[in-house]
Amino acid sequence: MDSFNLNKTPVLKFTLPFILGILSYKLFPGLYEFRFEFVVFIIIYLLISTLCLPKHYLLISSYWLLLFFLFGGIHSRLTQLTFQKTHFSKYTSSAVMILRVDETVELKNSIRCLSSVLYVGTDSLEFKESTGQLMAYFNKESNSELQIGQCLLVSYKFFLEKSNTNPHVFDYKEYLNNRGIYHRGYYKDDETLLLDDLNRDNLFIKAKRLRNQCLDHFSNILSNENNLAVAAAMILGERKLLSDELYDAYTDTGAVHVLAVSGLHVGIVGGFIMFLLQLFPARTISMKVAQTLIIISSIWTFAFITGLAAAVTRASLMFSLYFIGKGLMRRPNSLNILAAAALLMLINDPNYLFQAGFQFSFLALLGILTFYGPIYRTLLFKSKPAKYLWSAVAISISAQLLVSPLAIGYFHKLPTYFWLSGIFAVPAAYIILAVGLFSVIVFFTLGSDNIIMDLLSRILDFTITWFNEVIFSIQGLPFCSADNLWISPWSILIFYIGLALLTLFIKTKNSKYLCGLIACLIVQVLVHNYENNQAWKKNTLFVYDNYNGTVIDYMTAGRLYEHLPHPMEQRSIDFVSKNNRLYNRIQSQSDLQELNIAQSGSLLRIKDQLILIDPQKQDLEWSCAEPIDLLVITENTQGNLYQLNKQFCPKKVILDGTVKNKLWAHKKAAENLDLPIHITSKDGAYSIEI
Repeated sequence: MDSFNLNKTPVLKFTLPFILGILSYKLFPGLYEFRFEFVVFIIIYLLISTLCLPKHYLLISSYWLLLFFLFGGIHSRLTQLTFQKTHFSKYTSSAVMILRVDETVELKNSIRCLSSVLYVGTDSLEFKESTGQLMAYFNKESNSELQIGQCLLVSYKFFLEKSNTNPHVFDYKEYLNNRGIYHRGYYKDDETLLLDDLNRDNLFIKAKRLRNQCLDHFSNILSNENNLAVAAAMILGERKLLSDELYDAYTDTGAVHVLAVSGLHVGIVGGFIMFLLQLFPARTISMKVAQTLIIISSIWTFAFITGLAAAVTRASLMFSLYFIGKGLMRRPNSLNILAAAALLMLINDPNYLFQAGFQFSFLALLGILTFYGPIYRTLLFKSKPAKYLWSAVAISISAQLLVSPLAIGYFHKLPTYFWLSGIFAVPAAYIILAVGLFSVIVFFTLGSDNIIMDLLSRILDFTITWFNEVIFSIQGLPFCSADNLWISPWSILIFYIGLALLTLFIKTKNSKYLCGLIACLIVQVLVHNYENNQAWKKNTLFVYDNYNGTVIDYMTAGRLYEHLPHPMEQRSIDFVSKNNRLYNRIQSQSDLQELNIAQSGSLLRIKDQLILIDPQKQDLEWSCAEPIDLLVITENTQGNLYQLNKQFCPKKVILDGTVKNKLWAHKKAAENLDLPIHITSKDGAYSIEI
């Protein structure tokens, strides 16, 4: 890495406070309420700084740092939905709107379309231009031919995206909000009209259409679905074709990064073009400028083919800045370029900061810039093969250092053989990218029926088949992946503080940073033990919100008692409960029926609480000697709430996520009986300390 010096990285000095400003708005949005006091503070700050800066030069740095900090927070607030005056949701008097289909995903019973709202209107004749994106769902049978770029007239009907209120679960609403999507809509056939004559293509739509053409090309030259899925992901950035088995193999081995078109792929493309141009040495300034333009054009052409996805756009921007700096005959500072790319992207959209792809790509590159040199120099080899192998391992380790805490936080697993898969991943990605892109060029220039295409398809198919076999072989090794891990935000923060101290120690060899690193390790152990002890002290019952089936957990001292009244797919169970179980440090699992106490299999006693779950017909033939503390009703529960109340006298009623058809009737009955009721589909998962 270039020697770390803030004077040599001026952009970094502005980027860091800008990022902190964005974070401050995320954590404390009230700080940026445009109240009178805030406006007065800004005015006084600007006046005093204007008067004092010419006389007190030591205030200049503080002035600019605070200015960019405030800029980050205010800019983040102004990009929120509240301030988007032309957003389609602001036109409340509208009756219809026109959508353009940007992406399509086939689900089991419907088609999910990420759509841009182009116009809204009070009727089909009067429209106003609007902005914003909507996640729209259409009937699968009648809309199976929907294509990217097509426009539809639909009724003005949508809903705010709902948060997943199960504890510690992946929040799809926040995921969409960070991408500027706040609403979803469900449209029946009689509420939609396909507008064949309306064409509102833009650069992104054209890029996605080109990507679909390339996808059709690869489907014709590759031998099986796994090979097509890998080619589509690595060359085109299209990951929807990956099967669960294939994706898990790449995730478990730490090679999943090659399936996401990002810095590695853009770097390979740029490096390959630069290698070819070195065959024609540039002896004049005009030739150097021409070569720089060729490299940058090639990079953005690749980005265009991949559909201009966020990750490849980010990487293309970074490498463009790098090659521009190199073309100006200066030695570009890597940290400065990284900071400049981050600053430009965050100015465009502050929510990029909270997207996993943005975080992983920048942290991985920062890790390589910071740790690759010191790690590589720890071992010296004379032979070129050994140097290459060690270089690949060093790159994998350095990238993984900064990515690992977030990877555990997001995915709760950590691959142990990432260094081994990295040895094969880079050369495989290089061959697959080079051959795949060359085949695309041949396809659009010479067509698909020629000897060159036949040769390229054989090479590409063989390489991907070999690489998949390597990945599956590594996955089969013992202890391939450390699963079911949980790391708290505090532990992540301590980890990064420790890495910062390690970096400073490597650069300065100052022992005080080493002492700080040791202190971080001690604090991390103490925090980990404290969090475990706190989790094991709790005795908590959870009734999850899950429309696919009833899932109830009782957790005590690291032991889980699970209750499933009806069989369910493990994937559906894990989606609502797995993260919460990891958070509570579950060590073993049993069936909740072990706590059964009565002639009914639905009645449980947990300490001093009586809980009746999903009473059936046989339960209605007897009555309990004492009132029920908690009655859990599902869609399959027999009897109505009046009968259940008379027979069991429940103190509180829970309607789980499966209750749909009888929801209104149960709710009305609870109101009439003056019974406390909790509806998980409305109020979120129910939990109680017992």
